[in-house]
Amino acid sequence: MDLSVSSLFRRARPAAYATWFAVLSLAAQGCSASAGTSDGDTDDGEGGQSGGSGGGGEGGIVVPPPPPGCDAVEPLAPTARRLTQSEVINSVRDVLGVVLTPQTAGFEKETITGFSTDVVALIPNFEFVRSSVTLGEKVTAKLTDRAAFVQKFGGCNEYGEACETKFVKGLGLRLFRRPLADEEVARFRKILADANQQKMPFAEGTSYVLQAMLGSASFLYRMEPEVGDGSFRQLDDYQIASRLSFALWATSPDDELMNKAREGKLKNASEREAQVERMLNDNRAKEVFARYASDWLVLEQAGKILYDEKMYPEYTPALGAQIVEETKAFIDAFWDEGLPHNEIYTAKFAFADKKMAEIYGFENPKEGLTRYDLSKDPHRFGLLTQAAILGPSGVRSTEPGIVFRGQFILKRFMCTEPPELTQELRESLGDRIAENLQVGESKSQRFAAEARNSGGTCAACHSTFDPLAYALEPYDSLGRHREQDRFGNKLRTDGKFTSSLDSEERSFATTEEFATTFAQLPQTRACLVANALHFLAGQAIHIDDEKQGCLVESIKNSMSKPDASFKDLFRAIALHPANQGFKTLAAP
Repeated sequence: MDLSVSSLFRRARPAAYATWFAVLSLAAQGCSASAGTSDGDTDDGEGGQSGGSGGGGEGGIVVPPPPPGCDAVEPLAPTARRLTQSEVINSVRDVLGVVLTPQTAGFEKETITGFSTDVVALIPNFEFVRSSVTLGEKVTAKLTDRAAFVQKFGGCNEYGEACETKFVKGLGLRLFRRPLADEEVARFRKILADANQQKMPFAEGTSYVLQAMLGSASFLYRMEPEVGDGSFRQLDDYQIASRLSFALWATSPDDELMNKAREGKLKNASEREAQVERMLNDNRAKEVFARYASDWLVLEQAGKILYDEKMYPEYTPALGAQIVEETKAFIDAFWDEGLPHNEIYTAKFAFADKKMAEIYGFENPKEGLTRYDLSKDPHRFGLLTQAAILGPSGVRSTEPGIVFRGQFILKRFMCTEPPELTQELRESLGDRIAENLQVGESKSQRFAAEARNSGGTCAACHSTFDPLAYALEPYDSLGRHREQDRFGNKLRTDGKFTSSLDSEERSFATTEEFATTFAQLPQTRACLVANALHFLAGQAIHIDDEKQGCLVESIKNSMSKPDASFKDLFRAIALHPANQGFKTLAAP
């Protein structure tokens, strides 16, 4: 008979509950801090580390000479980060052969604005804990051939120490991404002992081990225990395998990576390079890149913007979907064709369906998603003039908003958070804000922005982002280029802006000149690296922070050519020596 794992545990020894307590304890901690081996880890068997040939790694790590102006290049601090829903589903598919969707896995829809891999965004809540408890039951229900499942991970099908140990170690190695410690093996064998006592067939008993492991923190979280003496520690081979696989494939390491880890080969630089190259040429890496681009550009939001019906009568939800798909195709081309990642803002090509091609003013619009050569179009430049960027960052009931566009560019492309407009500040500036809005009703957005930035409290904030959108004023929220707004105001493209990293003022006369200047900006180039590092490592990167800025600069310099592609960027992050270890924390 089939029993739920919770039912079996209630009927079995209370100690069996321990495999679930790790999830609950980490949920209480929030997992925003790094997770070292603790007494609680030892008690429940979740903190055991491998002692095999791939273990160890106590030596220091060697990083390249620091870039000019930097004293050193340090790795990011380790964190305990739970798997994303996609990583859980992908791991279950790749390790167990069970295909789930977020719905069939029992996951609640997560709303994360920004990078979906961010450790702070992935702080567990009640719904996550609830779904993690039932995940094993849903996976087990889809295991149609349990005998084959047992054979795959144990190669035997009978109760007894030898067979039980072999199965627990085999399954645990793949689900926990490391060999199990002896105390962990003993703990999971107790579940089999309870199943045997209740006269269950061996294959049925092993399904409860599976459920317990899928509900374990060692499966649901990526942890690198870092208690030490304060020195730098190199990752062991299994930790390297996990970092590479989750970063580049969003899933658990495959057989080849696990075999290389078992053989202790992943600390070898040439072997890591070979594995990273293999992974980057797999379609799963392209899927990860597509997820990165969608998070970075907030494309999910771009397809759901509600446009004013009077101003944009041609807009429909179907057109919104086309807007997103054209930018996804544009991004994919950079990966597939190895285009220089710095040209993302200046590339003279675009994709569009017929309706959007007409809106953009492309020659000879064609049915279906089509690539257009824009080398002779004076108004189109990379991402900046695509509706997926111009719309979400600027839709208003009157005219596209310079404020929103400027803030979007500052945050997404320059890695700088716009100054916060607090409720207290809003109330103190209420009259000025109302005045600015009134000016914008009949005058151009540029006129209102310049009035706002002429001095006073508003200028202190708005001058950091308003000018970044000046060159885009002629584009409405669907990306249509026009010479005048609906009030007859002439629209301009000239202006000046500054970089927060060097405070140098840069001038531009046209949209093209702005795009070219912007693409070559040291801050913009650093932000491209920082965003990719944020996504792959799951930690927010602050380029104005001395240590993190030096790491970003070191990664940027490690790319072998000035026209490096996004694939080159992902490769550089994966292989950078600072990604091979971390600084330990001295034990209290």
